[in-house]
Amino acid sequence: MYKAKNAKGKPMNRPKQLYITFMIMPFIHMKTNVICKHPRKEAEPLQLKELADMFGFEKPHHLKNKLINCMLYNTNVFAISEVKGYTRVFISPYVASRTGDKPEPHLITMFPHVTEAIKKEKEGKRKKH
Repeated sequence: MYKAKNAKGKPMNRPKQLYITFMIMPFIHMKTNVICKHPRKEAEPLQLKELADMFGFEKPHHLKNKLINCMLYNTNVFAISEVKGYTRVFISPYVASRTGDKPEPHLITMFPHVTEAIKKEKEGKRKKH
């Protein structure tokens, strides 16, 4: 993620976005990739407000905006699920996988364009060499 560049060759992710991503890593649930309180136990997802408080954001939407703007291969690193009463944050299994296995099908559908973007990026690198 820290090497990701846009079409103009400029970094896609700012240090603050990368910082948040790395701070979230210990809270990634092993199987579901939801950000939760106890990643090695039954999933107990953290609310966006709880995450914002943990990382010192005054308002949850400030954290939400930072997460939404975090990109890899021009695709989102985080998926945010909002329904009445709660908000869940998921991280792409292509950015962080805690099991080492193939990502669960539900996670792949949450990040639908990543596989194609990775293939496209790799093909572009092969053409340059």
